[in-house]
Amino acid sequence: MGTEFVIRGEGQWYNFLNRLKLSAVLVGPFATSAPSEGTQAIFVDGGAKWFRPPGITVGDGDSWDQTPEVHLRPDKDFSDLAFVMRSLPKQVRLVEMMGFLGGERDQEWFNLGEVDHFLAERQGRVVHFDHSILGFSRGHWHFEHTGPFSLLSLRPTQFELEGEVDFPISSPTAFRALDSRGLSNRASGWVGLKSTEPAFIIFKEPQAKSYL
Repeated sequence: MGTEFVIRGEGQWYNFLNRLKLSAVLVGPFATSAPSEGTQAIFVDGGAKWFRPPGITVGDGDSWDQTPEVHLRPDKDFSDLAFVMRSLPKQVRLVEMMGFLGGERDQEWFNLGEVDHFLAERQGRVVHFDHSILGFSRGHWHFEHTGPFSLLSLRPTQFELEGEVDFPISSPTAFRALDSRGLSNRASGWVGLKSTEPAFIIFKEPQAKSYL
């Protein structure tokens, strides 16, 4: 994203981004703890209250009582999270997000929307929200889970779902955006997912996941 929206810290921001490898950790305003020590995290907006090096703080300063290192213009027409997601370098394939669920409902939905745009524009990406939601770019993926989950997309797509699930989708099936046919499935092990657009898996009993 262009630097015309950065008041201060442009050089720090691009130096930080250049050090990222295959994954990025983002800490948002609803985080309840700091990331593990030594994590090169991006502390977004109010998530800066959990700041610890070697991370970096980013935002317009409206939700923190200090000035972020990367200070964004407050009159921009997009969120602080949007700036970060659109700035992530191409080598980042996994984004771990802490503290972007909860709070006001519109804010949570717009956070999901920005992630959806990120997944739509870049192939082979996974976004993990607080062990509660997995977002996948279009393609073929596997994850492991025991318990209930729901499957949805924010845009029309075709799904296939196989493996250890109560309600498989054995052939490509068209789903509308937020189609309730994906509501309340259950997994008991490995699950295979194919999707023609970005997809979200919402876990109703969050636990550690594996995916590839």
